[in-house]
Amino acid sequence: CYYYYYYYYYYYYYYYYYYYYDCEVDEDSSRSNVFRSNGFIQPGDRCANLFTINLFSALNNITTMMAGNCGAHVVSVGDITLLTKSHFEALNSIKLNVLLGVPSTILQFIDAMQQHGVHIEIEKVVFNGEGLKTFQKKIIREAFGQQVSIVGVYG
Repeated sequence: CYYYYYYYYYYYYYYYYYYYYDCEVDEDSSRSNVFRSNGFIQPGDRCANLFTINLFSALNNITTMMAGNCGAHVVSVGDITLLTKSHFEALNSIKLNVLLGVPSTILQFIDAMQQHGVHIEIEKVVFNGEGLKTFQKKIIREAFGQQVSIVGVYG
């Protein structure tokens, strides 16, 4: 994988906006083969990886490699509480269409997006790390429409 870092300094603290991963396709990846063969994550999809690197490092890496092996572009969003309206507008400008994360961070992303008054046309949601509850699925569908595809790779 090739990693591109976009960051800024703020009062001596290092924050990152996004990590952009450009991965070579590994035809032997079994999880990726499932997504590729079912057409769920496709080449050209633009995915937001919502797994934080500090707490969910393994899930962050696995999810990034899985989507990258399907030919998707992956943007690691980082700490959602630091996102501003311009971050969401930038994600909108790249035509982000897939969210990858644990249900709680997916809901946090939706809440922050709505608070900043930006709507992103998400077509697919992939969750991992915890189960998706009925009320969480309802919130996701209310935010992105009934047509949004939701797939769990948990367990």
